[in-house]
Amino acid sequence: MHPKSTTARSQGAEETLPEIHKKVAEALKELADLLCPGHPHTVSVRDLPPRVELPYYTLEIPCCGNDIAWEIDMFPNRYLKEIRRCKIIDAPNPPPDVKLLQPRLVWGKWCCNEIVEMIRDSKKDGIEGSWWLNEDMLKDNQPVDAVPGHKQGAAKGDAGVEKKASEIGKPECPTANLAACSAKVPEDSRQLPTTKSSVSER
Repeated sequence: MHPKSTTARSQGAEETLPEIHKKVAEALKELADLLCPGHPHTVSVRDLPPRVELPYYTLEIPCCGNDIAWEIDMFPNRYLKEIRRCKIIDAPNPPPDVKLLQPRLVWGKWCCNEIVEMIRDSKKDGIEGSWWLNEDMLKDNQPVDAVPGHKQGAAKGDAGVEKKASEIGKPECPTANLAACSAKVPEDSRQLPTTKSSVSER
């Protein structure tokens, strides 16, 4: 199928593949900058996998400092599926320039959008400190060590975007070009192989 004939019904209207990729890249960058406020990030269209048929993208943000990393699952229509707050863990003989991520807190389809809005409101209201990076507040001050079930993350200093197969869930109501929330459930989901590409940090 030619890319221009590929469509998504994310907001009641058909979108071409380039339009989808542009909006997804903007939404992922906005979230990366929100969750990891110490520096800006770069997520461009060319970093996204070329097809739109896979159910969702995963953005890895391993550059927050203090062994904190994030993973964001987002559908092609910019609805959030899940946000995971991870620890960068130690492992014997890890691959060079690779960080291993261990999910510690998982905000699923019912609450990840509310978490994002709470973070936005905190920044807008000038609330001091980044509470979403506070290990004591989030009860995530366990030791950093390798345990069964860890996953391989992105290369050091990079964020990574990948597409995964998974079940879909109920997201909540997006604002324009931002990964926010919607009451609609995406209709298309297929079990297809995972692909991944790297995105740079600036």
